[in-house]
Amino acid sequence: MKKIHVVLLIYDYLNKQRSININDIADMANCSKRTAIRYINDIREYFSVFHINKEIVYDRQKKSFILRSC
Repeated sequence: MKKIHVVLLIYDYLNKQRSININDIADMANCSKRTAIRYINDIREYFSVFHINKEIVYDRQKKSFILRSC
């Protein structure tokens, strides 16, 4: 799967009030866990550069990432 498709899929998944963990991303994209983390960081950077009032945070209880408004 192309990187842009994976990044958009992650964002869409999070935007629908779901949580997602690194293993799910790695399995979905057929990539390493490190690459999955890079995808999350790409979305975070996008939010920062374009001043979007959202952030991706890691929920330690769920052991997954969630999207929240700032």
